[in-house]
Amino acid sequence: MRKEKPTDHLKYLLKETENVFHCKVATSSNCNQLSIEIRSKTSQTISSQTLRRLFGLVKTNTSPSLFTLDALSEYCGYQNWSQFCSEKETIDKPLVHTESFSKMVLDFYKVPLPKLWPSSDYYIACKNTAQHIIRDEALYRSLPSQLATLPSGQLLFFECFPYIDGLGNGYQKHLRIYLQNKAARDWQSQIFANSLLFFGSFLTINESQIKKYYSIINSIACPLPYQMHDIPIARYIGTQILYNQHLGNPDEALLWIKKGYEYAQCYEKEDRLDFCNYFLVLSEYLFFAGRYAECIELLRYAKNPKWNQYFINKPYDLGYYEVTQAIIAISNLKLGNHDKGMLLFKKINTSSFVFTECKLYGLFYLKQQLSLCSDKAKKKRTKILNQINGLVSDTGFVYFSASIN
Repeated sequence: MRKEKPTDHLKYLLKETENVFHCKVATSSNCNQLSIEIRSKTSQTISSQTLRRLFGLVKTNTSPSLFTLDALSEYCGYQNWSQFCSEKETIDKPLVHTESFSKMVLDFYKVPLPKLWPSSDYYIACKNTAQHIIRDEALYRSLPSQLATLPSGQLLFFECFPYIDGLGNGYQKHLRIYLQNKAARDWQSQIFANSLLFFGSFLTINESQIKKYYSIINSIACPLPYQMHDIPIARYIGTQILYNQHLGNPDEALLWIKKGYEYAQCYEKEDRLDFCNYFLVLSEYLFFAGRYAECIELLRYAKNPKWNQYFINKPYDLGYYEVTQAIIAISNLKLGNHDKGMLLFKKINTSSFVFTECKLYGLFYLKQQLSLCSDKAKKKRTKILNQINGLVSDTGFVYFSASIN
């Protein structure tokens, strides 16, 4: 079996392993427990003796095998050792936060899950903490994989604030650990996370991964969709629409759009304001599928004074409302409704987009700006193109660079 030469990469891989394991591997008992957990979550077997050698409990002159490195990398949320190494630039950057600060953040998420939905103040605290983790490179590198193993972290970090902007540049590994720690029978979480991985594959134009996650989603044994939470329903139906539109099956996509409308009508009759999330999430999939007329029609169901008031009274959700305004504005422009579209487009405040997908919709906004820009305005076009290319490089969403070339 081919052996990998020891490198600095291994040091970081072992540190990430301990982070996911929530324990420093310092005893034979730790190695036994870690071996069992790796087998449980990856179906790969690394013996406790191999782990003792890796973590320095037993002296050895041999290097770890590629199989061992692949298995540990998978346990840490990467596809394999090669992908782990490809992120070396990020991994090698020094930490700027003390371990005590990271521990404080972890302690915040270690509180038991509330029996009732958290209060507004607690929700705001969760939102601010998630935003801080995402925007701080050192915290984002180490904490999400640990939060993926905690029930409160799974709900209040991953499920409440899925980091859409990171779906092409590393967030996938955290989602895979989230999936490892959710029971297979928890089909709503399986639909939720695999739909995000599918969406990320679409934005990065990775055809093999698009097919892989679509197949996984359709293989998940779950009750009828109407028994699901409204957000997984939206992602489940949205994935079907986007995949079929992507394959050039508009008739099949239309069947799923009609199903999406059926649920929208049911939610509208129930008059529950929290169902607004269904309309927002599904409208995003319609938007990316280029079904602009259907997108506007869907949002019409939720376009009422109560819905506006819902977001106005909850300022921490205002960024989602701003995203819907951008979707409506750009959809109108795409459909040739120039006057109405421009009226709405000029009111868009990109700095108010929700922090989890501000770069994604920033790209859509810039792309629309570019299409409205005269060919003669070369300096302005160059500036916009540079902004787009910068965001594409940052996010990995080559969907946008491919569509502007």
